[in-house]
Amino acid sequence: YYLKTPWYFSRNNTISLSIGSGVTGIGANMFRDCTGIYGTSGSLILSAPLASVGNYAFAGVSKVNTLEINSSSISIGEGAFQGCASIRSLTIPITMNAVGYENAPIFGGCTGLTSLRFIGSGAGMVYSEKASSTCYQSTPGYNATSAFTVSFAKRNNDC
Repeated sequence: YYLKTPWYFSRNNTISLSIGSGVTGIGANMFRDCTGIYGTSGSLILSAPLASVGNYAFAGVSKVNTLEINSSSISIGEGAFQGCASIRSLTIPITMNAVGYENAPIFGGCTGLTSLRFIGSGAGMVYSEKASSTCYQSTPGYNATSAFTVSFAKRNNDC
């Protein structure tokens, strides 16, 4: 019951969130509807050894401006960032399925995107026009309400 977590009762307060280097998973609904949560200077960085982000884990969080997912091996649950309209800058691996789930897209309702950055190497995901598969209409950039930039970067440890 996420409604009973200690931070949920303070969900509208400004809450600084730091994910320690030994954390390997963030549970389902863990920070759901905690509108005051933000990362360091408004940034939330998810990287290895973090292996999973549960369903709706950050849904409704409204103070994160920058989200970086630095590992393509992180499993992201359905609706994990749903309704996070404050995300302006998104960095994801080029090989990551940015839709995730047809009925509950990972980034559904993230309409504030102004910058999209792809990292890593390899072929990018292929998104279908058909709603029965990974649909391009559920990608983070498709529903942005303002113009945004797209960049591709190769990091030092990438092949």
